[in-house]
Amino acid sequence: MTGSDQDRKRLIMAACVGNFLEFYNFMAYAFFAPMIARAFFPDSSGLAGLFDALITFGAGFFLRPLGAFCVGIYARRYGHQAALMLTFAIMAIGSLLLAATPSTRSIGLIAAFLIVLARMLQGFSDGGEVGPATAMLYDAAPPGKGGIISIMQYVTQLLGMVVAVILGLFLSLTLSHDALYAWGWRIPFFIGIAFCLSVSGCAVRFPCNRHIMQNRIRSEIRCACSSLPRSCWFLPSLSAGPSRITCAHSASAMRLPSCICHPAQRCSPWHSD
Repeated sequence: MTGSDQDRKRLIMAACVGNFLEFYNFMAYAFFAPMIARAFFPDSSGLAGLFDALITFGAGFFLRPLGAFCVGIYARRYGHQAALMLTFAIMAIGSLLLAATPSTRSIGLIAAFLIVLARMLQGFSDGGEVGPATAMLYDAAPPGKGGIISIMQYVTQLLGMVVAVILGLFLSLTLSHDALYAWGWRIPFFIGIAFCLSVSGCAVRFPCNRHIMQNRIRSEIRCACSSLPRSCWFLPSLSAGPSRITCAHSASAMRLPSCICHPAQRCSPWHSD
């Protein structure tokens, strides 16, 4: 296996890790909503407390469009990998707040405020995760397989929810009622945090994908130019040569992304300057 293939697999894994954890955390909260209601909304009746917990759960959905907008701008300027690292960090902070915040009986109403803040952070990171992750999956895919590889974005979301449900069912069957309501519901969030801090969860998001983008562009250029007359020519050395592909029969030229021709520049892989 070549270094390029290894980096390609790492990029695909990096894009999938965040999607998995985002929806794992969402489903974990939904599964343990009754326990969260008792811990942070104890003054309400049973049904009213559960309703408060579910409203808090829904608060994350209001932040998803804002997250998509803000992280999209950030990804446009600093790249998909930087955007994914940002959403990963925000998600970890939200999970830490959920897992470590004491109950309302211990610190008062500040506990409920922190839980709402945690859900808003998770919603923001979830909205910002989907776009860059999908773009990275498509960019990292071999030529002609972008659509197939991009499906992993949705598959890992479903997998994260399934794992959260299985873990919740396991805890419900193995822990007593009192233990589950006292501290057992926090275990899934601590597991998510541990995964965020692990090498497989964080360091995997650092590989540089510039040369993969170059190879992908070269392949697509060759496919496009294979149907042109032989008098058309192009310069395959994207990192050193000019950034134009010139056709002898046309006065026009196709402009390649400057970040491909000049690696020092940081921009989106498909940005045209």
